[in-house]
Amino acid sequence: MTVKELFQKEGFSAIMTAMRNTHKHEPSTIDSASYKESYDELCNTVPEPNDGVVTFDVSPRDKWESSHWLPLLANNVEGDYWEQIVAREVIRPEDNPFTDAELAGAILWGATFYGFTRRSSIFWNREPISKYGIRAAQLRIKMDLPYFSSKQTQQMLKKRIKENPSDYALPMEDWDSKHIRMQRLNRSKRKRIYRIEQRAKWLENLEKRVRLIQSLQTFTGEQLGEIAAKIMDAETIYDHWRESHVAGKSDRVSYLIDLNTYYAPTLTEYCQDYGEEVLVLVLTGKSYPISLEEETRLHQQLEQELGSIGLRWQILKGVDDKDTSELSLQFVCIKNKEKKNKNFKCCRKNRDIVRLTL
Repeated sequence: MTVKELFQKEGFSAIMTAMRNTHKHEPSTIDSASYKESYDELCNTVPEPNDGVVTFDVSPRDKWESSHWLPLLANNVEGDYWEQIVAREVIRPEDNPFTDAELAGAILWGATFYGFTRRSSIFWNREPISKYGIRAAQLRIKMDLPYFSSKQTQQMLKKRIKENPSDYALPMEDWDSKHIRMQRLNRSKRKRIYRIEQRAKWLENLEKRVRLIQSLQTFTGEQLGEIAAKIMDAETIYDHWRESHVAGKSDRVSYLIDLNTYYAPTLTEYCQDYGEEVLVLVLTGKSYPISLEEETRLHQQLEQELGSIGLRWQILKGVDDKDTSELSLQFVCIKNKEKKNKNFKCCRKNRDIVRLTL
């Protein structure tokens, strides 16, 4: 039996229930919506025949309840192409104590280790695209620079600061040397590293916002002046994708309504937790635009889910460069900065904050 046949035989509900048993210490199992998308995409993937097989490593029984162990681990599924994974033969463990649903859950968990779908993958272009990203990369190099013992490595890093401040690779000997030297830091040097680290994180956060704005402008083909300013000035920004995976077999809007309503976290839960204003990017392929009927149903669902909890929201329409027949929604949750009360000011006295009325 191949992976795809196993998935189709067991069904998502049984697999997710089994995974929450075998992988109960894994935080990702809370997100059933993302696993549902991955399951459907795997089931709709056309297999590429290959000689690979999926085997399993089974942990000792006395380790199954430990938060640092998994009862079983699927081999040859992590980080590989899904077209090849779904075609591989499933080899059950000897003296197999697990159900087929639990085996399928281990495969689904392993196949999604680097991201649930192509849009939620952890792999992205790390080359800086703004002054924020460039400065953050420079700071991280400067933070590491004094702790490499090799003069040649230090010269190379100094050159990168000026010419190409981005991620870099070094021999393990250099990293081991840095690790040893950083274990002996005094308090002032640890404080220096902490300050640089916090500054770099702040700049990287701004870099992510610039990437988000650039992505939205590319998809919509418009300049998002006021929206872009709001994103850059927000206290927090969270974005999340929800995509249909019907492969033309059913209604893509019904799929998304079902996904947003019945799988955790629901759309209401997600947006209520992360923002007070929501941008909804509706993304379709150029050859498969959203119809008026689909748009009406989608608008009704968003009003029901977001309007009912008092969130402000607006729709942006975009075109996917991959020209897919699926319908994708990107939710950008914006939490604005709290406005300071001008009738009060704060002063510090004896380590306490004292409020004085003006």
